[in-house]
Amino acid sequence: IEDKLIEIERLHIKNLIDNIDSVSAEIYIEACINFLLSTAILWFRHQRQHQIHMDQTLDSYVQYISKRNSRAKLKAASSKEEEFPYSAMMINMAYYTGMQLEIKRFFELIRTKIKRIILNHDFGETSSDNIINYLYKKQIEKSNFIDKYVPGIHELELYIKTAFNITFEKNIYETQETIYILNSTDEGNTLKYEAIDVNVRPKVASLMIGGLLLGRGLTIQNLIVSVFLRSQASTMSDTSLQMCRWFGHKRKIIDLITVYSQKHSLSLFQEISQCDKYLRE
Repeated sequence: IEDKLIEIERLHIKNLIDNIDSVSAEIYIEACINFLLSTAILWFRHQRQHQIHMDQTLDSYVQYISKRNSRAKLKAASSKEEEFPYSAMMINMAYYTGMQLEIKRFFELIRTKIKRIILNHDFGETSSDNIINYLYKKQIEKSNFIDKYVPGIHELELYIKTAFNITFEKNIYETQETIYILNSTDEGNTLKYEAIDVNVRPKVASLMIGGLLLGRGLTIQNLIVSVFLRSQASTMSDTSLQMCRWFGHKRKIIDLITVYSQKHSLSLFQEISQCDKYLRE
């Protein structure tokens, strides 16, 4: 069974790369745009809460939002408020590092499509039928459910473009890469949020691809979109429960969180969640 699962994962990733204009590929494009939109709302709320002034240019937004403070400066209470919160998207689609590299190649291929969608979008017009307006309306539904405010789409334009720039175009420190690969080998990027050297810390908006390490207690700050397409040969409940603890306690941003997964995985996680709930009661 395990060998066949690995082969199915490999074929799926190959088909995505060979057919980036397919409906299957569009789902991943949607997930990425959803991440950029959620990140934009997260940053908008932070900027309004702390009344941070920024020049209305993309360069200014990228520079200010990316800025990380040293530990010495963080001792000042106001300094932490100046830092925009981290945001991350997790891709958990394959176990082996070789396939993770292919997944990374796929996301680098669709990056151009995502950029074109954002640059061609009219942020002053919400009635047209396109992916950004569709996701924006879905976000309003989610946020209204728990009485959270969503700004106008025109107010999010620079934030969305900034999130794209940092996630897909800004290099990881001392590399030529823009996308993180997290695994159990030395080659896998590690996340050093508390590093003394501010440059070593993760990008403030990150796309992270990984496998087993993502289900073993790795902490990703403000993980808001997760693409979980991993199966396993044995669906032991404790292993599955570990794998579905993506988001931790994130009540403040619960309306921004989205999981993309298969129906059988969602059913399994739902059953585990219900058992946990009944046990606590």
